[in-house]
Amino acid sequence: MHEDPSPLSSKTRRRTVVAKTVLSNEHREGAGTQLIHRSMRILRMLASSPPQGETVANISSFLGLTQPTTYRIIKALEREGVVQQASGSHGYTIGAELAWMALGTLPKVLVTQAAAPALEQLSKAVEDSVFLAVRSGFDSIYVDRRLGRYPVQEVELCVGSRRPIGVNVAGRAMLGFLPQETVESIMQANEPRFAAFSIPLGDILRDAALSRKQGYVWNDSLTAPDRRSLAAPILDLSGNAVAAICVIARQYRLPESRIPQIVPYLIDAARQASEKLAAASRAPAGRT
Repeated sequence: MHEDPSPLSSKTRRRTVVAKTVLSNEHREGAGTQLIHRSMRILRMLASSPPQGETVANISSFLGLTQPTTYRIIKALEREGVVQQASGSHGYTIGAELAWMALGTLPKVLVTQAAAPALEQLSKAVEDSVFLAVRSGFDSIYVDRRLGRYPVQEVELCVGSRRPIGVNVAGRAMLGFLPQETVESIMQANEPRFAAFSIPLGDILRDAALSRKQGYVWNDSLTAPDRRSLAAPILDLSGNAVAAICVIARQYRLPESRIPQIVPYLIDAARQASEKLAAASRAPAGRT
Protein backbone atom coordinates (compact mmCIF):
# COMPACT_ATOMS: atom_id res chain seq x y z
CA MET A 1 0.00 0.00 0.00
CA HIS A 2 1.37 3.43 -0.95
CA GLU A 3 0.99 6.28 1.51
CA ASP A 4 1.28 10.02 1.16
CA PRO A 5 4.12 11.73 3.01
CA SER A 6 3.12 13.25 6.35
CA PRO A 7 1.54 16.74 6.30
CA LEU A 8 4.60 18.17 8.04
CA SER A 9 7.05 16.79 5.48
CA SER A 10 4.84 17.95 2.60
CA LYS A 11 4.66 21.49 3.97
CA THR A 12 8.39 21.61 4.65
CA ARG A 13 9.21 20.31 1.19
CA ARG A 14 6.90 22.81 -0.50
CA ARG A 15 8.30 25.74 1.45
CA THR A 16 11.86 24.68 0.70
CA VAL A 17 11.13 24.52 -3.03
CA VAL A 18 9.43 27.93 -2.95
CA ALA A 19 12.38 29.42 -1.08
CA LYS A 20 14.90 28.00 -3.58
CA THR A 21 12.84 29.42 -6.43
CA VAL A 22 12.44 32.97 -5.12
CA LEU A 23 15.72 33.48 -3.26
CA SER A 24 17.93 34.00 -6.24
CA ASN A 25 16.67 37.22 -7.80
CA GLU A 26 17.60 39.77 -5.14
CA HIS A 27 21.09 40.62 -6.36
CA ARG A 28 20.31 41.27 -10.00
CA GLU A 29 20.43 45.03 -9.31
CA GLY A 30 21.96 47.38 -6.78
CA ALA A 31 21.21 47.65 -3.08
CA GLY A 32 18.72 50.47 -3.69
CA THR A 33 16.20 47.97 -5.03
CA GLN A 34 16.68 45.47 -2.21
CA LEU A 35 13.37 46.28 -0.54
CA ILE A 36 11.47 45.76 -3.79
CA HIS A 37 13.16 42.42 -4.37
CA ARG A 38 12.41 41.30 -0.81
CA SER A 39 8.77 42.33 -1.18
CA MET A 40 8.48 40.39 -4.43
CA ARG A 41 10.06 37.31 -2.85
CA ILE A 42 7.48 37.44 -0.08
CA LEU A 43 4.60 37.90 -2.54
CA ARG A 44 5.77 34.96 -4.64
CA MET A 45 5.98 32.76 -1.57
CA LEU A 46 2.50 33.81 -0.49
CA ALA A 47 1.18 33.13 -4.00
CA SER A 48 2.12 29.48 -3.44
CA SER A 49 0.82 29.34 0.13
CA PRO A 50 -1.90 26.98 1.40
CA PRO A 51 -5.33 28.40 2.36
CA GLN A 52 -4.16 29.09 5.94
CA GLY A 53 -1.33 31.23 4.59
CA GLU A 54 2.23 31.55 5.89
CA THR A 55 3.30 32.99 9.22
CA VAL A 56 5.94 35.69 9.57
CA ALA A 57 8.19 33.13 11.25
CA ASN A 58 7.91 30.70 8.32
CA ILE A 59 8.47 33.41 5.72
CA SER A 60 11.53 34.82 7.47
CA SER A 61 12.98 31.34 8.03
CA PHE A 62 12.62 30.10 4.47
CA LEU A 63 13.60 33.36 2.78
CA GLY A 64 16.52 34.10 5.08
CA LEU A 65 15.14 37.40 6.37
CA THR A 66 14.94 38.58 9.97
CA GLN A 67 11.50 38.45 11.55
CA PRO A 68 11.36 42.24 12.19
CA THR A 69 12.21 42.93 8.53
CA THR A 70 9.64 40.41 7.33
CA TYR A 71 6.98 41.82 9.65
CA ARG A 72 7.57 45.42 8.49
CA ILE A 73 7.32 44.43 4.82
CA ILE A 74 4.22 42.29 5.41
CA LYS A 75 2.45 45.11 7.26
CA ALA A 76 3.30 47.61 4.52
CA LEU A 77 1.97 45.25 1.86
CA GLU A 78 -1.11 44.61 3.99
CA ARG A 79 -1.85 48.33 4.16
CA GLU A 80 -1.71 48.44 0.36
CA GLY A 81 -4.15 45.54 0.11
CA VAL A 82 -1.83 43.17 -1.76
CA VAL A 83 -1.40 40.97 1.35
CA GLN A 84 -4.07 39.98 3.82
CA GLN A 85 -4.33 37.85 6.95
CA ALA A 86 -5.87 34.45 6.22
CA SER A 87 -9.25 33.89 7.85
CA GLY A 88 -9.00 32.07 11.18
CA SER A 89 -5.22 31.89 11.00
CA HIS A 90 -2.08 33.78 12.02
CA GLY A 91 -0.82 33.34 8.47
CA TYR A 92 -0.79 35.79 5.58
CA THR A 93 -1.80 35.24 1.97
CA ILE A 94 -2.24 37.23 -1.25
CA GLY A 95 -4.72 40.11 -0.99
CA ALA A 96 -7.61 40.98 -3.29
CA GLU A 97 -5.92 44.15 -4.55
CA LEU A 98 -3.55 42.05 -6.66
CA ALA A 99 -6.52 40.53 -8.47
CA TRP A 100 -7.86 43.97 -9.38
CA MET A 101 -4.42 45.09 -10.53
CA ALA A 102 -4.18 42.01 -12.77
CA LEU A 103 -7.44 42.68 -14.64
CA GLY A 104 -5.51 44.48 -17.37
CA THR A 105 -3.62 41.28 -18.18
CA LEU A 106 -6.75 39.29 -19.06
CA PRO A 107 -5.73 38.87 -22.73
CA LYS A 108 -2.67 36.98 -21.49
CA VAL A 109 -4.79 34.32 -19.82
CA LEU A 110 -6.24 33.11 -23.13
CA VAL A 111 -4.00 30.07 -22.81
CA THR A 112 -5.71 29.10 -19.55
CA GLN A 113 -9.11 29.21 -21.22
CA ALA A 114 -7.84 27.41 -24.30
CA ALA A 115 -6.30 24.59 -22.28
CA ALA A 116 -9.19 23.98 -19.86
CA PRO A 117 -11.13 21.44 -21.99
CA ALA A 118 -7.93 19.55 -22.81
CA LEU A 119 -6.97 19.37 -19.14
CA GLU A 120 -10.38 17.98 -18.27
CA GLN A 121 -10.27 15.37 -20.99
CA LEU A 122 -6.69 14.33 -20.18
CA SER A 123 -7.34 13.93 -16.45
CA LYS A 124 -10.26 11.60 -17.20
CA ALA A 125 -8.20 9.57 -19.64
CA VAL A 126 -5.15 9.01 -17.41
CA GLU A 127 -6.88 9.28 -13.99
CA ASP A 128 -3.89 11.19 -12.56
CA SER A 129 -3.32 14.87 -11.80
CA VAL A 130 -2.75 17.11 -14.80
CA PHE A 131 -1.40 20.65 -14.66
CA LEU A 132 -1.06 23.69 -16.88
CA ALA A 133 2.21 25.60 -16.52
CA VAL A 134 2.79 28.94 -18.27
CA ARG A 135 5.99 30.81 -18.92
CA SER A 136 6.49 34.01 -16.91
CA GLY A 137 9.86 35.58 -17.67
CA PHE A 138 12.52 33.17 -16.44
CA ASP A 139 10.01 31.09 -14.45
CA SER A 140 7.15 28.71 -15.11
CA ILE A 141 3.99 28.97 -13.01
CA TYR A 142 1.34 26.31 -12.50
CA VAL A 143 -1.90 28.17 -13.25
CA ASP A 144 -4.47 25.39 -13.47
CA ARG A 145 -4.88 21.73 -12.57
CA ARG A 146 -7.34 18.85 -12.68
CA LEU A 147 -7.31 16.00 -10.19
CA GLY A 148 -7.91 12.54 -11.59
CA ARG A 149 -9.92 9.69 -10.14
CA TYR A 150 -7.03 7.64 -8.78
CA PRO A 151 -7.09 7.77 -4.93
CA VAL A 152 -3.59 9.31 -4.55
CA GLN A 153 -3.40 12.69 -6.28
CA GLU A 154 -0.76 15.43 -6.36
CA VAL A 155 -2.59 17.89 -4.11
CA GLU A 156 0.71 19.13 -2.65
CA LEU A 157 1.57 20.96 -5.86
CA CYS A 158 -0.60 24.08 -5.73
CA VAL A 159 -1.87 26.40 -8.42
CA GLY A 160 0.43 29.42 -8.19
CA SER A 161 3.55 27.33 -7.55
CA ARG A 162 6.55 28.76 -9.37
CA ARG A 163 9.74 27.10 -10.65
CA PRO A 164 12.77 28.43 -12.53
CA ILE A 165 12.41 27.34 -16.15
CA GLY A 166 14.57 24.25 -16.50
CA VAL A 167 14.02 22.93 -13.00
CA ASN A 168 10.69 21.32 -13.74
CA VAL A 169 9.83 19.11 -16.69
CA ALA A 170 7.20 21.59 -17.90
CA GLY A 171 9.89 24.24 -18.29
CA ARG A 172 12.14 21.87 -20.23
CA ALA A 173 9.26 20.98 -22.54
CA MET A 174 8.81 24.69 -23.28
CA LEU A 175 12.55 25.30 -23.78
CA GLY A 176 12.52 22.90 -26.72
CA PHE A 177 10.16 25.21 -28.59
CA LEU A 178 11.68 28.64 -27.91
CA PRO A 179 14.05 30.64 -30.12
CA GLN A 180 17.72 29.92 -29.44
CA GLU A 181 18.42 33.45 -28.21
CA THR A 182 15.54 33.15 -25.75
CA VAL A 183 16.85 29.81 -24.48
CA GLU A 184 20.33 31.29 -24.01
CA SER A 185 18.89 34.26 -22.11
CA ILE A 186 16.90 31.98 -19.79
CA MET A 187 19.86 29.68 -19.19
CA GLN A 188 22.14 32.61 -18.39
CA ALA A 189 19.65 34.12 -15.94
CA ASN A 190 18.75 30.84 -14.25
CA GLU A 191 22.12 29.07 -14.13
CA PRO A 192 22.90 30.41 -10.61
CA ARG A 193 19.46 29.21 -9.48
CA PHE A 194 19.99 25.68 -10.79
CA ALA A 195 22.68 25.05 -8.18
CA ALA A 196 20.04 25.04 -5.42
CA PHE A 197 18.35 22.12 -7.18
CA SER A 198 21.58 20.25 -8.06
CA ILE A 199 20.83 20.00 -11.77
CA PRO A 200 23.56 20.36 -14.43
CA LEU A 201 22.88 22.71 -17.31
CA GLY A 202 23.58 19.89 -19.76
CA ASP A 203 20.73 17.79 -18.38
CA ILE A 204 18.26 20.63 -18.94
CA LEU A 205 19.41 21.21 -22.51
CA ARG A 206 19.28 17.47 -23.22
CA ASP A 207 15.64 17.30 -22.11
CA ALA A 208 14.84 20.44 -24.12
CA ALA A 209 16.30 18.78 -27.22
CA LEU A 210 14.22 15.66 -26.57
CA SER A 211 11.11 17.81 -26.27
CA ARG A 212 11.88 19.40 -29.62
CA LYS A 213 12.50 16.02 -31.26
CA GLN A 214 9.54 14.02 -29.95
CA GLY A 215 7.02 16.67 -28.86
CA TYR A 216 7.14 15.76 -25.18
CA VAL A 217 9.60 14.97 -22.40
CA TRP A 218 9.49 13.10 -19.11
CA ASN A 219 11.73 12.86 -16.09
CA ASP A 220 11.74 12.43 -12.32
CA SER A 221 11.01 15.48 -10.19
CA LEU A 222 13.87 17.45 -8.66
CA THR A 223 11.63 18.88 -5.95
CA ALA A 224 9.84 15.70 -4.86
CA PRO A 225 11.93 12.50 -5.12
CA ASP A 226 8.90 10.23 -5.37
CA ARG A 227 7.25 12.16 -8.21
CA ARG A 228 7.51 11.84 -12.01
CA SER A 229 6.27 14.21 -14.69
CA LEU A 230 5.47 14.12 -18.40
CA ALA A 231 4.98 17.39 -20.28
CA ALA A 232 4.15 18.59 -23.78
CA PRO A 233 4.27 22.22 -24.95
CA ILE A 234 1.39 24.45 -25.98
CA LEU A 235 2.43 26.57 -28.96
CA ASP A 236 1.35 30.02 -30.15
CA LEU A 237 0.76 31.06 -33.75
CA SER A 238 4.52 31.44 -34.28
CA GLY A 239 5.23 27.93 -33.07
CA ASN A 240 6.80 29.13 -29.83
CA ALA A 241 5.94 27.54 -26.51
CA VAL A 242 3.83 29.65 -24.17
CA ALA A 243 2.79 26.89 -21.78
CA ALA A 244 2.93 23.17 -21.15
CA ILE A 245 0.46 20.48 -20.13
CA CYS A 246 1.82 18.02 -17.58
CA VAL A 247 0.83 14.70 -16.08
CA ILE A 248 2.33 14.51 -12.59
CA ALA A 249 2.08 11.51 -10.30
CA ARG A 250 4.02 9.25 -7.97
CA GLN A 251 6.64 7.17 -9.73
CA TYR A 252 4.81 3.93 -9.06
CA ARG A 253 1.87 5.40 -10.98
CA LEU A 254 4.11 6.43 -13.90
CA PRO A 255 6.50 3.52 -14.50
CA GLU A 256 8.44 3.61 -17.76
CA SER A 257 6.21 0.85 -19.10
CA ARG A 258 3.11 3.08 -18.76
CA ILE A 259 4.57 6.20 -20.35
CA PRO A 260 3.98 5.08 -23.98
CA GLN A 261 0.31 4.59 -23.10
CA ILE A 262 -0.05 8.13 -21.76
CA VAL A 263 1.98 10.01 -24.38
CA PRO A 264 -0.69 9.97 -27.15
CA TYR A 265 -3.28 11.46 -24.77
CA LEU A 266 -0.78 14.08 -23.60
CA ILE A 267 0.29 15.15 -27.08
CA ASP A 268 -3.32 15.29 -28.25
CA ALA A 269 -4.24 17.49 -25.28
CA ALA A 270 -1.37 19.89 -26.06
CA ARG A 271 -2.39 19.96 -29.74
CA GLN A 272 -6.02 20.75 -28.88
CA ALA A 273 -4.96 23.54 -26.52
CA SER A 274 -2.60 25.00 -29.16
CA GLU A 275 -5.38 25.00 -31.76
CA LYS A 276 -7.86 26.67 -29.39
CA LEU A 277 -5.24 29.25 -28.43
CA ALA A 278 -4.59 30.00 -32.10
CA ALA A 279 -8.31 30.40 -32.77
CA ALA A 280 -8.72 32.70 -29.75
CA SER A 281 -5.70 34.76 -30.81
CA ARG A 282 -7.18 35.31 -34.29
CA ALA A 283 -10.61 36.29 -32.91
CA PRO A 284 -11.57 40.00 -32.99
CA ALA A 285 -11.12 41.90 -29.75
CA GLY A 286 -13.83 41.06 -27.24
CA ARG A 287 -14.61 37.70 -28.82
CA THR A 288 -13.00 34.29 -28.12
